[in-house]
Amino acid sequence: MYLDFHGHSGKKNMFIFGPSYNITQALYYKCRILPKILANITPVFRYYACTYDIPNDKKTTARAVMLNELNLPIVFTVETSLGFYYDANVGKVLIFDRKKWESLGVSVVMAIKEYYEDLDQLEEYMDNKKKTKRDKEESGTNVSIMTRKNLKEPKR
Repeated sequence: MYLDFHGHSGKKNMFIFGPSYNITQALYYKCRILPKILANITPVFRYYACTYDIPNDKKTTARAVMLNELNLPIVFTVETSLGFYYDANVGKVLIFDRKKWESLGVSVVMAIKEYYEDLDQLEEYMDNKKKTKRDKEESGTNVSIMTRKNLKEPKR
């Protein structure tokens, strides 16, 4: 995992820019776990403000280079507003100060720790799922038998 930290002058709060993967790839989900964890840890993080793409004008950024030239699949730019954030707990826009930025740093470290714990569980689950599928294919029980009972009636 590679993280590049930046300040953002346009958007409030904290969010992530990450790489784009096809929804059928495991990396699609692996790149969304850390932002989801961060959103659960701190209300300052905005999950739905995250973007998963590297446009052409960003191909020379650190995360693009790490992804394309060093083949690191999990690369993020962590953006935090240089000025303000909306605190949903108090329902107000507040000014960032050093203490709040430090607490966000702690939140990122906690999220990374939880990410790797969750990732281990996800990989174990995926391995078991592949093994089960392989076992079914080898035993021939993966064949779908169409009967009148398991066919759905068309809607009228």
